[in-house]
Amino acid sequence: MGLRGRDLAKVLLLIVVPWAFIVLAAPLYNRPQPELGGWPFAWWYLTAWVFIQPALTYVVYRLIDRRGGS
Repeated sequence: MGLRGRDLAKVLLLIVVPWAFIVLAAPLYNRPQPELGGWPFAWWYLTAWVFIQPALTYVVYRLIDRRGGS
């Protein structure tokens, strides 16, 4: 049984949109200033996504598992 309607929209929102934002927004955050703790902001931004994206992936997994998706 596949995902339909709102569940499919949630999956796309939680998986595809953050990935696209990370990739397509690179020119916006890839600058030497500002710095946080001596690191360029881009390093902090990408490091934060290392933790955010798996959490979003887990939410999508639970959504699919709850609905009995394949």
